[in-house]
Amino acid sequence: MNKSQRQRIKRRIEAQLTCFERQARQGQLSRGDLLRSFRLRSALARVDSESFGRCLRCEQPLNFDLLQNHPERMICGECLNRS
Repeated sequence: MNKSQRQRIKRRIEAQLTCFERQARQGQLSRGDLLRSFRLRSALARVDSESFGRCLRCEQPLNFDLLQNHPERMICGECLNRS
């Protein structure tokens, strides 16, 4: 994944977290949203590392489109289906 792609994902994570923070202030954050916000914060902390965007099990690159929509994803579909 190149630097531009990482920056795009980073901006998207930050935008999602801003929405979650707004919902939290209004008391509208569900349990699922709260869990996703924790996972997004974790993804934001790792987005600049070399391992971000690679499957934790097989170390193959994750699909960029998938990461744009689910940046908290850490396991590829193939490994997920094998479990």
